[in-house]
Amino acid sequence: MSEIGDFIKRIRIENEMNITDLARLSGISRPYLSQIESGKRNPSNDLLYKLSKALGVSYSVMLEKAGDKELAKAVKNSRSNYDDLINRIVDLQKNDSLGEFIRAIRIALNYSIDDVAKTTGLPVSVLKSIESNKETEIDKETLYRISLHFEKDLLNIFTALLQLAGHVELPDHSYIDILYDNSGSIEESQKVEEMLIQHRFSNKSYIELLQEQERKSNTFHLEKVLSNDSEVYYEDVLLTNEEKDKIKKFIMHFL
Repeated sequence: MSEIGDFIKRIRIENEMNITDLARLSGISRPYLSQIESGKRNPSNDLLYKLSKALGVSYSVMLEKAGDKELAKAVKNSRSNYDDLINRIVDLQKNDSLGEFIRAIRIALNYSIDDVAKTTGLPVSVLKSIESNKETEIDKETLYRISLHFEKDLLNIFTALLQLAGHVELPDHSYIDILYDNSGSIEESQKVEEMLIQHRFSNKSYIELLQEQERKSNTFHLEKVLSNDSEVYYEDVLLTNEEKDKIKKFIMHFL
């Protein structure tokens, strides 16, 4: 048994999970998990990340157990840098107002107000009014545009802005907690809010928007699924690269 496989199995048992539970939480098939735990398969970094979330173990620890000590160290440093950024934002805030939060984020990330105006399309005068709290009611669309400027730097920034503005309520999370959350639940709610903003002026109902989003998420490219880097199962049997090549040739025969 490999070190990573043994580690995953031990943590799973400590968490009182069976392999079906872990498959459901991680989105990885049960047969493939069995092969990982037995050392027959080495999980990719993407699968290690999914398993870290499902097992409640840090991603850096999973990487280290899998033997990638260099990447594990880089992930640790990245997390430390992110913590430092959030602490700097908190230190820069003079109060818990929405405008002060946005100002603190901008300064912590070394952006000028002109930088934000250019990305968001909002006038500098409007942004200054928001940061000085002269704008008391800020709509979701404006907050979404502001969030686009910071989304590469901060987790769940749109939801954090919505929470502080009073547009959403997440009783178990402060707006600062939201910036740390990588559980996926907040991310999903943020996607719904973004979708509604993007279709703000369409005649589609909320249900129609959700159905459209579901259709997009269910779309896939068969050539990618059958690539040598993907794990493909048929009736719980993992297909070999040779078998996947035969399927591709069979499909090409009819195109």
